[in-house]
Amino acid sequence: MNALDIFGPQLALLAAAGVVIVVDALAPAFRRHLPFIALAGVAVSAAWTLSWATRDDFQLAFDGTIAIDQFSVFFYF
Repeated sequence: MNALDIFGPQLALLAAAGVVIVVDALAPAFRRHLPFIALAGVAVSAAWTLSWATRDDFQLAFDGTIAIDQFSVFFYF
């Protein structure tokens, strides 16, 4: 597991939030699609976290700043 894989669910949520903000600001006609974009970001993040739980490869990232273990995976959901 590399650092990007460990930080991936947060990046997925951040990217979805960024897309929602940009679409809301630049294309107001597409506001009805914003909930679906946000839900897609949450779904990607949850799927990524689920992949951690199924791999059983628990590690540390960024010199111990982020720990991926059974306890933390539970609270990521």
